[in-house]
Amino acid sequence: MDAITAYLENHAEPESAVAGRISATFGHAIEIPAYGERESLVRTLASVPRGPRGDVLIVVVLNARRNSPREVHEANAVAREMFAALGSPEVLSETPDVRLYPDPRGRVLVIDRATDASYLPPGQGVGLARKAGCDLVLRLHTLGRVLSPWIHATDADVELPADYFEQVAGLDPETTSGAIYSFEHRFPAEESLATAGRLHEISLRYMTLGLAWAGENSAALEKLADDLIREQRSDGGWGQLAGLESDAYATGQSIYALLVAAKILSGDPALRRGVEFLLRTQLADHTLPDFGVRTRICRIQRIEREPCGVQSLVVTGDAVLIDDGLRAG
Repeated sequence: MDAITAYLENHAEPESAVAGRISATFGHAIEIPAYGERESLVRTLASVPRGPRGDVLIVVVLNARRNSPREVHEANAVAREMFAALGSPEVLSETPDVRLYPDPRGRVLVIDRATDASYLPPGQGVGLARKAGCDLVLRLHTLGRVLSPWIHATDADVELPADYFEQVAGLDPETTSGAIYSFEHRFPAEESLATAGRLHEISLRYMTLGLAWAGENSAALEKLADDLIREQRSDGGWGQLAGLESDAYATGQSIYALLVAAKILSGDPALRRGVEFLLRTQLADHTLPDFGVRTRICRIQRIEREPCGVQSLVVTGDAVLIDDGLRAG
């Protein structure tokens, strides 16, 4: 028995059993937990693109606990009405309620873990909801019903790009077990919430360094490092705030925090992309622009390490020192 079969037999959530009742084959599958979402869920579903491999299965896991706030239950009721408007569903299970709806891009499968018969247990939340959806997609993979090797997962307040499924095309699933998409936060109009979000973003790198200097344990630093890597932009750099372009100063700080505080290995793809951003954006005099803030004198040089001749990169000044054979090109 292989590891996936053993996992599905012993640890998968019960919803995964309905995979055997689905006869269609899909090019891609994406899982979205939804807890008390209204307009944001509508926007997320609308943004899911068609897939290059064929029909897309969109798995939505409505979830709540019995003691969840009233507004959560009300929003989930509205979501049920929205799905009912998609057309007549195929009922795959009644407890828990699992329904398969028609959709122009493929199908929408709704797992309802927000009813009297199927509330999430006390203390559980989005993690268990996401596991239920991903377990079902994994079982579909084993049955040959999903062609893409990737199980996509996102949140119910996200707007996906048109090339969402294509972005992982260059990754080898034999050597890559997971991928994190670049993203940016779009802050609400309410200034107090927007300010809190921006302060959180800009403080991530300082939190990482500060905890390292204070002797924090590695698990906490790894969590912050993951958060910081998720803030990396599609161009390889980091911005000082959401809405601002990537710049050398924020990129240098982030690389430094990941290397020195979080002990991320220098060969990590996120670090390489950051270094490539710095090399690509340096000026003719080898200084680095700060994209409208101010130019910081940070000369980038390529050096050869003797005697082994491993190429390294040194960035001086306010940016970052990168060593141990990190290649930028």
